[in-house]
Amino acid sequence: MLAFNYMYHLFSFTLLLVECMQGKDALMWYGPLTIVTLAQLMQLSITFEVVGSESEKLKDEAYCIPWESMSLSNQQAMMFFLKRVQTPIRVTAISMKAVGVQTMGGILKTCFAYCAFLRSLK
Repeated sequence: MLAFNYMYHLFSFTLLLVECMQGKDALMWYGPLTIVTLAQLMQLSITFEVVGSESEKLKDEAYCIPWESMSLSNQQAMMFFLKRVQTPIRVTAISMKAVGVQTMGGILKTCFAYCAFLRSLK
């Protein structure tokens, strides 16, 4: 679903940019929608980037817990938790591409390239 969402942003943002370049009237009609689409893409990408960076901090915080003074059952639970935080949380699209700010940058570059191509066809 996440991959489809990014593909939607790729195609819709490209088409909206092309429409905004038609003139002042088109910019007035499609400009706000273009800004909202860009804001949604940024919000989605930045959220996943923050989740990834905060999960990396979680590993350091978990190792600072004084597990030596805990009861045996708590030590076992802590061992399970320490094993879990070894790998940081990364949200991926179709279990292949990690999503984040770099993915957003790639989508924006591709949108501008497609937009330039479509403008050159006129």
